[in-house]
Amino acid sequence: MMHYHRQGGNDWLLHTAQDLNEGIVLDDLEIELPLTEIYERVEFEQPSAAP
Repeated sequence: MMHYHRQGGNDWLLHTAQDLNEGIVLDDLEIELPLTEIYERVEFEQPSAAP
């Protein structure tokens, strides 16, 4: 997941979370959303075995 955070003016900071143990911080709401909660009901397809 890619999360952009405004630093002031026209500056933006990009945070990339690639592991379900990570999360994104929403400073204005004073919360952190773990990716496990964001993707809680998403079923990912298992990669097929290589022939």
